[in-house]
Amino acid sequence: MHSSSSNSGKKLFLLDAFALIYRSYYAFIKNPRYTSTGINSSAMLGFTNTLLNVLEKEKPSHIAVVFDPAGKTFRHEMFKEYKAHRPPMPDDLRNSLPYIKRIIKGFNIPEIEVEGYEADDVIGTLAKKAEKQGFTVYMMTPDKDYAQLVSENIFMYKPKRSGKEVEIWGLPEVQEKFGIETAEQIIDYLGLMGDSADNIPGCPGIGPKTAQKLLTAYKSINGIYENTDKLKGKQKENIVNSKEQVRFSRVLATIALDAPIDFDEENYKLIDFDEVKLRAIFKELEFFTLAERVFKNQGDLFPSENEKFTDKDTEENKEVILRDLNDLTCNFFVLDNAAVRADLRADLCVQKSFSFRTILSDVDPNQSQILGLAFAYKNNRSFFVPFPQDAKEAKKVAQEFRFIFEDEKIVKIAHDIKRDILALRWCGVELKGAIFDTMIAHYLIQPELKHDLLF
Repeated sequence: MHSSSSNSGKKLFLLDAFALIYRSYYAFIKNPRYTSTGINSSAMLGFTNTLLNVLEKEKPSHIAVVFDPAGKTFRHEMFKEYKAHRPPMPDDLRNSLPYIKRIIKGFNIPEIEVEGYEADDVIGTLAKKAEKQGFTVYMMTPDKDYAQLVSENIFMYKPKRSGKEVEIWGLPEVQEKFGIETAEQIIDYLGLMGDSADNIPGCPGIGPKTAQKLLTAYKSINGIYENTDKLKGKQKENIVNSKEQVRFSRVLATIALDAPIDFDEENYKLIDFDEVKLRAIFKELEFFTLAERVFKNQGDLFPSENEKFTDKDTEENKEVILRDLNDLTCNFFVLDNAAVRADLRADLCVQKSFSFRTILSDVDPNQSQILGLAFAYKNNRSFFVPFPQDAKEAKKVAQEFRFIFEDEKIVKIAHDIKRDILALRWCGVELKGAIFDTMIAHYLIQPELKHDLLF
């Protein structure tokens, strides 16, 4: 982790809300998560998981989540086409925002929004003010525009994506990534190239490599226009003819550092979450795994009149206890529709391991039809997914879980797993990654069998 020794202990995280929310929503776009009441909770789950990763692993002393304002900003007044081509926000994503804001309030984290200024302007202003007050600042966003703000004590924090680990960009990383010398040159880089995401025009015919070469040679847009006599051909023609457009693009690409907001460090200090508020929203969104992670006693979160969950294995007492089957308290849940199956898949995909069993119509997996799948990965809870009687429809349900079974990072546990592998293969699903077969394990540890093997 990058850090500045002079800023030890004062670590501020500023989260670009919409950049992270959009990213979370589209991460689940092929397998969206739904609650049992039909709410698409993909963006809520992804955002909360990202937030928890920061709180648990980075342990910031101060934090805030910054939103874009609902109305237009000063850039729209300068350039009416600014971001005009962007499609409207998907309804599911728009409906997620009130829930996400409730989650942020539940964590007692400041939610910042400044009228007329985008999130990057607010984050830039706060970052520079916090740096002057002795903070190391991490701007959490996947947006490359923030690279212009990087300094000795200000870093970009790019969250995990598509299997890639977190990336932290300081000045060396920005220099290497963009082929420039100073962070401020990012503004010239964006002014030359333009930005299709924001509808910033730039100069026709100039891409990343050309922008790098020009800035290496002439340092800035001003430097380029002072040396147009050294340019040639179509490139010279484009640059000369686009002078006003390039300079204007540079202005649009510049993150404002004068948003009307003060940085009082007391207002951004990380404090304990509000358990009542957080439990309420987690219950509504059915965040089983996240509840266990945050509250450590998830059984209190979703109790009903007929079920009480107990966990006899505590942190202080982790010895292995062999129990009679009749002594076990277990609750079985039948997940018989697409919405709750999606919910189960969203839970399974973040597990380090799970146990499963294919329920077959015959002893021979090569001659059987799969009647359903059973899963276990929580204390005192098991889940059964019944399959349709029609073989083609049953195969479609099995295919829904394909990416789970083929995820090499998740350990799969089963009894006589060869049988399950064959049954799933008939449905076009391969089992990949590490496996643990309890039948083989039982065979290896039985004293009488060990004796037979030795003699």
